[in-house]
Amino acid sequence: EPVVTVILYYGEEPWSGPKSLHDMPKLEDFPEDFRAMVNDYPLHIFEVNHFPHLEYFKTDLRLVFGFLQNRSHKERLKQFVRDNEQELSSLEDDACEMITVMSHSEELLRMKDRFRKGSKVDMCKALKEWMDESKLKGEDRFAGLTDRLLQDGRTEDLRRAASDKVYRDQLYREIGL
Repeated sequence: EPVVTVILYYGEEPWSGPKSLHDMPKLEDFPEDFRAMVNDYPLHIFEVNHFPHLEYFKTDLRLVFGFLQNRSHKERLKQFVRDNEQELSSLEDDACEMITVMSHSEELLRMKDRFRKGSKVDMCKALKEWMDESKLKGEDRFAGLTDRLLQDGRTEDLRRAASDKVYRDQLYREIGL
């Protein structure tokens, strides 16, 4: 049976690296005679965040990739969890591990053991709790910003921060929140 080597790319931006062995920069360092002996093979890049056909996957990989595609979009992630509640309620441990690692969330990583049932994890409950905790942290962060700006008499900054995310993020950095 044929074997195809595939590179799984999890970055959020589209792949901009080499597309074949000859495209790789290090090859330029080799003598011309040697470069001629190196076969050029295409690099098959599977861009997880930009793959449009998750339905092709019939395993937990569909759930892992679906989570990764939606991880930066709160409302889309909520909808994904609702749409896949049954499967996410009994997710294999290795798929759960991949989701927690790729989400870069220490909280979710710690949380998953509370929702373990044998070799499966109720990732649906873990994700819902994780999203709820994230929401509370965001509320607490904004409350801290509000308190600090009011203490400093910066009501116009507060008014602007309430509707301008870029400005709000700038204030978070300024104040250290």
